[in-house]
Amino acid sequence: MDTFQKEVYVKLINRAIGERGVTHFAKEASLSAGNLSRIRKGQLATVETLKKIAAAADGVSFAELMDAAGYTESAFLKAADPMAVPTTSQVISIPVVEALRGTKKEIKQDDSLKKEYYYADAFGSGDFIFFVVNDDAFAPKVNCGDKVLIDMAKKPTEGEIALFLLNGEETMLRHLTRQGKKYYYYGNDLGKYPMTEVNTADIKIYGTAVRAFVTM
Repeated sequence: MDTFQKEVYVKLINRAIGERGVTHFAKEASLSAGNLSRIRKGQLATVETLKKIAAAADGVSFAELMDAAGYTESAFLKAADPMAVPTTSQVISIPVVEALRGTKKEIKQDDSLKKEYYYADAFGSGDFIFFVVNDDAFAPKVNCGDKVLIDMAKKPTEGEIALFLLNGEETMLRHLTRQGKKYYYYGNDLGKYPMTEVNTADIKIYGTAVRAFVTM
């Protein structure tokens, strides 16, 4: 097992239960209310129990629960339904990136980065990484610390949100538009994050944001 992140784990369990209450949710997840109550207080659940919780939850994935519980990739794969996932090629690992370093290929091959595991068809086709948002340029919908799914195979079109490296140093997530040899980047609040001009040579684009995962 990897590190058990108890605080994150408890938050995810409570988020999964939501407003349904322990008794109601336990019934939907085919668990005993007593067992679920102990898990809600921080008791580590088995992989099979986490599968049941994820299946009954709205907005909490099996991969998130497995990661917070500290289970390894092999445990994730063993827990997968053999009829639904006949080979490991149907499970993908997605690196979690806080700052851009190296090429796209180097990021995907960096074993020091945290990985999250999902079924391959969860997001469709693409070359994905997660980026941990480092400012409030997209607040209040997406805030500092939230994760954004980046498709490195997708080039941003006019005004889409792109992940890029500015001047070889600063990792940024911004709306991006291009006019000739200039890029213009900006946030949702133009008063705080105004449209800023930069030469195309000074920006290295790593991909386009396709989905946000808001931390509760």
